[in-house]
Amino acid sequence: MIQIAQGWQLAVERGPGWLFVRPFHNFHPDDGLSPPDEGLIAQPLSLGGTKTALADDIAATQTLDGPQLDLAEQVWQLLEQNFTRRVVLELDQIGCLTSDLVDQLTQLQEHVLAEGGVMRVCGLSSLNEAVLSECGLLGRFLCYSTRPDAVMGYHPPRPR
Repeated sequence: MIQIAQGWQLAVERGPGWLFVRPFHNFHPDDGLSPPDEGLIAQPLSLGGTKTALADDIAATQTLDGPQLDLAEQVWQLLEQNFTRRVVLELDQIGCLTSDLVDQLTQLQEHVLAEGGVMRVCGLSSLNEAVLSECGLLGRFLCYSTRPDAVMGYHPPRPR
């Protein structure tokens, strides 16, 4: 696990050519929110590849002394450290997208696309999809329901 940006943590896994990043909020017992399901943090890859790195492996070599970086910068550093430009952000542990978080996602996507990479999002709740839609950004992000769908770029057929 990597502690990042004022209360956010990342669960990181590597797959064949992809980096899977699941940000979640650092919950406090007195805030009335429940912590994320621990079983979700160390899920094995289900894409036929082998898991090559977990956040604990990366955290062992990374220290975050000094000023904390924002979410977009932190994920970009992980991409550079893992020599990849393809990332799937698993946002199923995000309660509600805030304007700051939407801004961070937009900045990260711009950076990834400028470097010839691919950023895909999966696990958005219907409420968060509505937030992106209201911001006029739903079409900007490649959103999928599951990790395998995001990797394969699968969209179910639409009725004509």
